[in-house]
Amino acid sequence: MPAYSIGDVTLNAETSGDGFPLLLISGTGLPAVIWGFHIGWMSEIRRVVAFDNRDTGASSSVETDYTPADMAVDALGLMDELGLEQADVIGFSLGGAIAQELVLAKPDRVRGLVLYATWASTDGWLALRFSLWEQLSALATPELMTDMGAMDLYTHRFFADPAPLEMLRAASRAAPTERGPAGIIRQWRADQAHDARDRLAQIAAPTLVVVGDEDGLVPVRYSRELAELIPGSRLEVIPEAGHGALIERPDAFRTAVEPFLHDLGG
Repeated sequence: MPAYSIGDVTLNAETSGDGFPLLLISGTGLPAVIWGFHIGWMSEIRRVVAFDNRDTGASSSVETDYTPADMAVDALGLMDELGLEQADVIGFSLGGAIAQELVLAKPDRVRGLVLYATWASTDGWLALRFSLWEQLSALATPELMTDMGAMDLYTHRFFADPAPLEMLRAASRAAPTERGPAGIIRQWRADQAHDARDRLAQIAAPTLVVVGDEDGLVPVRYSRELAELIPGSRLEVIPEAGHGALIERPDAFRTAVEPFLHDLGG
């Protein structure tokens, strides 16, 4: 993917398709390839921009902690580099926190918003969960992290066939490890820092909130709260789906999101 310099950060980003821009923002520790099931159909109707967040994938690392608001500055800088005056934005998990900060900081740059498997503010329950992940990231092997991550991303249905998990393990073993755990630790700290609850009423962009009904990492109650706090937003709950519905149930994720994108316009 081409690299773009945004301040002190270099972001790797890939664009495909034509039409009104659609910016995809990934979750904690997840590179842009996480959108792989969806780039094809999305790029048939939009100019799709998928990028690796700082400390993730092929983008550069940093040395200090940061917040979703800092990462929103990265996303805005990428939009500037690509000449995108405005975009629709889909944010997944931490990416949803980043998307919230982006639209709150620059409402004129976001036409429409999809908040998927994310939350308004890190309460005590989520803070403990993210803190445990932060601590485990410093101790666990990459393969153990893969197994633990799969448990949080997918429902029991994913594990009925052992092949997908074995593929994830193999990919983890093959991935470069020079970066070490510091980057993912900073990402979990960014999760803990998110707090937009008291500002969400300012969002005027059409907003779709999407969540799997069996999301164990960020349960449905957090998406319900988002939908209540953002004026005029709509909630779509994907049945038999967990945090990683975009991979485990890609057709259902598309069914939830595509009509909203069509309604926004090409």
